[in-house]
Amino acid sequence: MSERMIIDALPVRNNILLGIVATNTGNAVVDAMIQGALRACLEELDDAPKVEVQEWRRASDPPPTHNETWNDGNETYSGETSMKVWAHCADGTQHEAHYEIHDGIGQWFVEGQDDRFDEHGNVTHWMYYPAAPKD
Repeated sequence: MSERMIIDALPVRNNILLGIVATNTGNAVVDAMIQGALRACLEELDDAPKVEVQEWRRASDPPPTHNETWNDGNETYSGETSMKVWAHCADGTQHEAHYEIHDGIGQWFVEGQDDRFDEHGNVTHWMYYPAAPKD
């Protein structure tokens, strides 16, 4: 197993750029060697795999919805619903949730419950789940 470090490379990249610009040993050959090594580090950073970091979004900017039809055993329903997301409520609790639009009015729903988040206060933020791992 090889060891890897996961870091925010942007500050490192900025420091390397500063090092390239500020290199001034008084010896042009040494300066060129240092700058070459620093440029190689930049290339490694630029070619490194990138990961998407999930971020909290305001509940007032809900996830996109799509048309969906479902049956509860008695009736068939159709409406606009979002994919499942992770929601943060005003009381500090977090739940799996989705957003629905009925008659032009949007509303957050706790998964597996018919009621809104009333018992937890309003949904304040939400985020997408990360993508499934790739084999």
